[in-house]
Amino acid sequence: MPHARIAIDVTGVSSALELHQRLARALAFPAWYGHTWDSFEECIGELPGQIILVLVGGRELERTLGVELRLLHEVLAHHAQQNPHAAVSLVLADAPS
Repeated sequence: MPHARIAIDVTGVSSALELHQRLARALAFPAWYGHTWDSFEECIGELPGQIILVLVGGRELERTLGVELRLLHEVLAHHAQQNPHAAVSLVLADAPS
């Protein structure tokens, strides 16, 4: 099954809530999405197939919200263990200059 590639611009994100809002919008999460990592894991499990998330501006995010980015990595790793055929990979990209 081919991988879906979804680019999400996280340039300038300065809070966990804003990060969750951008993820939810890009991934078309339902209205009940709770903007927490538990809720993220539940919603990501509903997406079909394998996905590559490209966080544009992710390198900046690493500096400003490193804890949240580590939590995102942990959630995706746990999801991959539970759902090896529906894994979500994460790529950090620099924002265009």
